[in-house]
Amino acid sequence: MLLCDEKINRENQILNYIETAEYIYSSLIEPSRLSLLSNFLNSHPPTYYRVASILGENLSPSKEAFLPLICLKKSKIRKYGMIFESVREKFEQIATQKFSQFFMIEDISDLFNKLNRKKIYELDLNKEFLFKHKLSNKLILGRLIDVHFNNNICEIDAFTVYDIKNEREIRLKSILYNKTRVFIDGLYFLDKKTPLILKDIDLNESYDDANYIFAKQDDSLVKKKIKDTKLPNSIHILNNFKDHEIFFKNKGKTQIFHCLGIKFNGSYDDIEIKLKNIYSKENASPMQIKAKDLIIRPRNIFIIIGKDKIFRESETNIINWLIDKQCRIYIFLKKPVNNLEIGYVSSLNYGEKKETKNLDVDSITITNIFDQTLTIPYKSIEVISFDFETAFIQRKKDTSFFSKIGYKIQKRIKPQKIIYLDKL
Repeated sequence: MLLCDEKINRENQILNYIETAEYIYSSLIEPSRLSLLSNFLNSHPPTYYRVASILGENLSPSKEAFLPLICLKKSKIRKYGMIFESVREKFEQIATQKFSQFFMIEDISDLFNKLNRKKIYELDLNKEFLFKHKLSNKLILGRLIDVHFNNNICEIDAFTVYDIKNEREIRLKSILYNKTRVFIDGLYFLDKKTPLILKDIDLNESYDDANYIFAKQDDSLVKKKIKDTKLPNSIHILNNFKDHEIFFKNKGKTQIFHCLGIKFNGSYDDIEIKLKNIYSKENASPMQIKAKDLIIRPRNIFIIIGKDKIFRESETNIINWLIDKQCRIYIFLKKPVNNLEIGYVSSLNYGEKKETKNLDVDSITITNIFDQTLTIPYKSIEVISFDFETAFIQRKKDTSFFSKIGYKIQKRIKPQKIIYLDKL
């Protein structure tokens, strides 16, 4: 980065500053245990603990060196998260002040409104979540009503939440909470064979522990402790697929299919998704795929832009769809600086023949979140990513061995990022 000819522009400086400030601040609350372990093995104290050492008073050099190992235990993460409260306050003041001075931006909340940051939460609004405080473990069952922006660079987002149990609206600092999507009366499979319907979440009097209350098919109730249960996605989300587009990766190509319906007969093995390729040049009949044969990744869609033109048609179909839908996209570029653009695609630009049939894509034109119109060479694009209410799907049999291992790990750690129950 330091040796490249291109210099980082102001817009990417702003994005980098925001990302770094949020990362350091959130890591002083609840650091990733993977980052703690890797930094300890590399004998390199994490940046956030160096900040704590500089701004705090009770962190000796030896404690700083061993803190990544100490905080691999969850109880220690919470302990030091509370200890570092004054450090976070000092860091937030310094980071916000420096940001305002360097970029000459006084009203930070207005900046995030202009950047339309609320778009990040568009698919979460008016949905129900279980919010868990990262330090106190306090639980709130609530509906996310709105998102507001604070006038600082570390605690950017504030949630307006309707507290279902206490029937009131509350304001939460988003950075202090983990949230889990819940579907009351939604169907869940905690294992392959037993369908369960989530009837309620039973919170204790101090709101720091709870049980999921499930009903079996015979209406008997089953309690599952929240601290021992990583709630997967409800099968209920498949209902969102009907009459919407789904992104199906098949033989290396990501294609857009229209979901004609979902068939469910009470067993996970019987769930079928009926799809039709909306860009097929042939009048192909719809196909039906069993959910058990698929890896389903809700919301986050991405396409890798390859050199081979064999994939160009499917790529341009998706980009043209993005132009039509005006989805907010993230474009990752093949260069060391200024390698991220966020915005909306306005056009695909072709080569000298000016014909879309030759697939000779020269560039794309976007309007980024800073309201700048940019033309980006197509060959410089590595990945295009965006969020949508359905999913990215692929057949298990078409997945590589190492990808399968990765999906199994992801399913275990973050079960709401992926849907599968059968063996990979």
